[in-house]
Amino acid sequence: MRRLTTLAALALAGCASAAPPPGGPVDKTPPKIVSITPDSGALNVRDKKVVFQFDDIISDRASRGQLDQYFLISPRDGATRVAWHRRTIEIRPTKGFRPNTAYQITKLPGLADIRGNVDTTRLSFIFSTGPRIPAFGIIGRVFDWAAERPAAGAIVEAIARPDSVIYITSTDTGGSYNVGPFPAGTYTVRAYIDANHNFAIDRNEKWDSTQVRFTTNRPYVELDVIERDTLPPRISSVAQRDSSTITVTFDHPLDPATPITPSKFRITAPDSSLLTIVRARTQTQIRASEDSAARVLADSVRRADSVRAAAAGRPPSPPEGGRVVAPPPRPKAPPPPIEVELELGSRVRLQPGRTYRVTALDIRGLTGHVATSLRLLSIPRLPVDTARARGDTTRRPVRPPVTRPPTGRPPS
Repeated sequence: MRRLTTLAALALAGCASAAPPPGGPVDKTPPKIVSITPDSGALNVRDKKVVFQFDDIISDRASRGQLDQYFLISPRDGATRVAWHRRTIEIRPTKGFRPNTAYQITKLPGLADIRGNVDTTRLSFIFSTGPRIPAFGIIGRVFDWAAERPAAGAIVEAIARPDSVIYITSTDTGGSYNVGPFPAGTYTVRAYIDANHNFAIDRNEKWDSTQVRFTTNRPYVELDVIERDTLPPRISSVAQRDSSTITVTFDHPLDPATPITPSKFRITAPDSSLLTIVRARTQTQIRASEDSAARVLADSVRRADSVRAAAAGRPPSPPEGGRVVAPPPRPKAPPPPIEVELELGSRVRLQPGRTYRVTALDIRGLTGHVATSLRLLSIPRLPVDTARARGDTTRRPVRPPVTRPPTGRPPS
């Protein structure tokens, strides 16, 4: 009887081990919004708060940042007040919603549930506490100017003039934005990459701004964010490219509207003589020249292929992959230069073993500040050929001919 009981227990244990773990499979689905109050497009709203209802419990851990950084209320009136109730999040302005005002509410990506599943979607909707919603706003795109790519997640503000009401939004993954709605008028539009999520432009953060006035349309405004330090650009390093070319690198971007000419630089030899500089080009100008040459070559190859195809009576070859792929968006203006290439005269050469002084005169930065700076450039000595200096030891020395002493016998 005891043996049967033991076998039954073992059988039950085997069945239990084949069952799925307690609690079922791990949930890896991000939280989703079930409802939002008030409705998008609603008029004469009297609610004191906006309520987001989710299908799962939202994490409120401080390690993911404060919850208020994931919600934008436009127009902005101080910090956003957030109340967390497990599956529900309530937001409101610090001073409450204003009467007869249209609001845009934006939920940013980044909210997570208690299992760490992150919601990567971005959502915006509009309602009004008055009887109508204005038809105007500003659309556009923000670029990381130096990197020449769209700036995703950048904060965009439109500040009404003269009353300084701040309308706020953020860019999507493609750098595009839509700020508003608001009446026509004059606005200061600015964008910045808010690295510390404090909704302010701090030192070393990238930003850009411009002034816009419109009366009958929704203007398109491109903003190119970049670090705009109040310090003027100075030489950070100089390097020899070849015997007649020097590359000068600055610590801050240069003003692209100020021409870079040879007169902006001096190269002084050890004997205090000045070397002749015949050309000064930024890396932007060099790249534009190279791109132009590459386009000319590609066009000539394409025309030659078309001529050969026509002569053979066949259609031209389709593009690679069978379809034309649009290039990624880039800013209208090339990035501001940070390097300058100096080319010396045809008879001027940098001498090995000598040190030259490179001076940049009155170089202007993005914020208009000007500075003169200097760096030393030491040209390395040529390596010594030790084999020639000591002689070629791999060759056997040539021995002089051996002469035998005379024997004393007269010639026969």
